[in-house]
Amino acid sequence: MPTSFNNTPTAMKDTIDTLAAFGIPEGAESDAQDVRTILARLVDAGEVSIGELQCARDVTRFCGCAEPHAYLLVAAMFMALHSGDAELALTGDAAKDSWRIAAAGRIDRASEEVAVDADGFAHLVAAHWPAAAATAGALSRFVVSSGRDGTDAIRLAFRRHHDAAVRVANLLEERAKAADGGMAPPELDAFCTYSRGAFILSGEQKRAVAAAVAGRLAVVTGGPGTGKTTIVCSILRALVRREGLAAGEIALAAPTGRAAQRMGEALRGQLLAAGENDIEPGERAILQSLDGSTIQSLLGGVAPRWRHDAANQLPHRLVVIDEASMVDLLLMRSLLDALRGDCRLILLGDVNQLPPVQAGAVLGDLVCRMRECVAELTQSRRFKGSLRSCAEEFKRGDCTTIMSDAARLGDDWADAVRDSRTIDSCLWFEPRDARAEIDGFLRKWADAHGLAMGGALHSLAEAIADDEAALRGEMTPTARELFAALDASRILAVVRNGRFGTERANETLLRHRLGRLPGLRRLAEPGLPVIVTENAPRLRLFNGDTGVTVRSPEGMLALFPRGDRVVACHVSRLPEHDIAYATTVHKSQGSEFGDVLVVMPDCAGHPLISRRMAYTAITRARRRTVIFSTRAALASSAA
Repeated sequence: MPTSFNNTPTAMKDTIDTLAAFGIPEGAESDAQDVRTILARLVDAGEVSIGELQCARDVTRFCGCAEPHAYLLVAAMFMALHSGDAELALTGDAAKDSWRIAAAGRIDRASEEVAVDADGFAHLVAAHWPAAAATAGALSRFVVSSGRDGTDAIRLAFRRHHDAAVRVANLLEERAKAADGGMAPPELDAFCTYSRGAFILSGEQKRAVAAAVAGRLAVVTGGPGTGKTTIVCSILRALVRREGLAAGEIALAAPTGRAAQRMGEALRGQLLAAGENDIEPGERAILQSLDGSTIQSLLGGVAPRWRHDAANQLPHRLVVIDEASMVDLLLMRSLLDALRGDCRLILLGDVNQLPPVQAGAVLGDLVCRMRECVAELTQSRRFKGSLRSCAEEFKRGDCTTIMSDAARLGDDWADAVRDSRTIDSCLWFEPRDARAEIDGFLRKWADAHGLAMGGALHSLAEAIADDEAALRGEMTPTARELFAALDASRILAVVRNGRFGTERANETLLRHRLGRLPGLRRLAEPGLPVIVTENAPRLRLFNGDTGVTVRSPEGMLALFPRGDRVVACHVSRLPEHDIAYATTVHKSQGSEFGDVLVVMPDCAGHPLISRRMAYTAITRARRRTVIFSTRAALASSAA
């Protein structure tokens, strides 16, 4: 079979040589050379790692499969996992979505530009893919063929993920069958009524509370502002009263530290808003003592050797998981294994958001397959105007509203985003030359939102240096202003690398703020936003926590909001972290910001551009969203 991908860059030739040295795949015949060329392109594009290809080599050798095309099949399965899919579809309607080697290899992830000889690469993949798909049978000790929904479509999964999916389905079905009876309307109203009227539950929210109390499994899904977290207070009130639950028998958890923190903050806010006579003192004390944790902290230890598992189950009789759309298949299996049979599990999430970074969209499957356990909230109290209509349109695969003249911004866009008349709006800026204009647009955004030198974030970070109480951990008025300025805006990018990625955006704004790029001590100035990227319980910091640098007598600190307290950490002790002027859309899940700027790459066929990506980004905003995108890329995000 002749090689049709002849324009091989020098860097890619080095990767080909590295793969050959590792015996990936073995042999010097033309098929092996072609497969090695495809794999090298995927490695250079960041789609698979050399470590994963070494795993593919071990799998093929263990199964006694000498066919070089088997490497393509295993690489495709790893790529499916990276996109959040536990299965690779070989046939049927889903095959064109799951099989992404040809499309992914067209994009150079380092620069987000179309790769050299992209068409030749696609032709080479097309020529070898049928032979790759045919090797599935030879890998059956590690790869399982699984049908779904009674169709004849062929789907492949690694045995580990297949077994986890079967286990999760069985455990959820068992839990769904266990019903404890519902509540009469007067009893339901008693737990959903608050004398102050600070938050009033709607009819559909009351029905969701009733569903959560009625069985051992409940799923509450809905978009932003529909009250998923609001109803938690009423659910807890009902179950504490009806079941006599103690504080130690209740767990509130989420996949990330930031989402867990917001869950605890929301509950405390609702307790403060409720009248003194609305909740009995003993019940109020129990609810006030609850705080959110990560699911990983709840299970204890490190995956896959969790402290709590099927042999040592959690003591809780009620577990509430927020942001459940972010929970992957393996983590859900570990959680379900660790739950007692009499424990109630309540999952809260938005099924239209992005799937987990790891494989398995459990919440989406639950909503599709177990409708009897699902309560859907549709009435948003936060979202209105074109911000809501655009989000709804993207869910349907439409972008008519945002592409209308009313939503398009001109060169005076910075004035438009300061105008109170654009609140609750989703707006679009169409650059004439996206690559030439993006850096200037980011700097102008920073100026308009107080992120530059002398802006609100910098000024408040300077002022808090004299606030001793805040530096000791108290949430003072100055600290509240500082954190409000931090969350007043955020830049969300679809990708990390390249001209339209978070790394470039943060570099651009650091240079704009400091007049230079910082050296090794990059957090040596006040007013720099920072996001933690790993859990560090001893420091009371978790993945997703976002804070800001300030001066103190002890040196530079990073301050992070934690409910009605402040967590202070010397910058030299911070766990893994990034500058946070810009974050990826994935990392923004579970957070809200005043104004959001969404930066899309200008490659219309980029594999990371999708409806869910656009919907998730738009719905992070409380006030307005601005999308920086070419027309072609914006249209492809709704395709």
